[in-house]
Amino acid sequence: MPTNIADFEHALRYCFLLLKYRKRSEAELKKRLRLKKCPLPVQDKAVAYLKESNLIPTDTDFAREWAEYKLSGGYGINRITADLCKRGIGRQALDDIKTLFKTEKKEDVRRTIADLIAKKRRPGELDYARKQKLVRFLLQRGFLLGEVLEVMDESPGS
Repeated sequence: MPTNIADFEHALRYCFLLLKYRKRSEAELKKRLRLKKCPLPVQDKAVAYLKESNLIPTDTDFAREWAEYKLSGGYGINRITADLCKRGIGRQALDDIKTLFKTEKKEDVRRTIADLIAKKRRPGELDYARKQKLVRFLLQRGFLLGEVLEVMDESPGS
């Protein structure tokens, strides 16, 4: 049962509690305050205070950190951008992340795909059905088809 948050001090304390677990975007904090039935002016004031104190990262910084974390967890750019959209990140930050993945993080993405292929692959030659299953798995993880096929062609025994 959500408790109501009526004043600035309680809203700020709740935001600190949320930020204790992990960094959050401005939109995430506002959403959580809204779920606690916090009035809009109090939400805005609490989030503005946290932004002035540099306790909430900018959308671009948050998106970059989240993308690196998710990439290390084996997720691709499509899945990461969908996740960031859910978290209220703006279009400009999403475009920056996509550009980052196509340039600076290209080798990290390829390495992640290769690691996932090695982990999922059974010994022996990949027949058509097993290759299809592996491609579907990687696409569900959010990787781009072109990258997946390039890495699969480079891997031995494919």
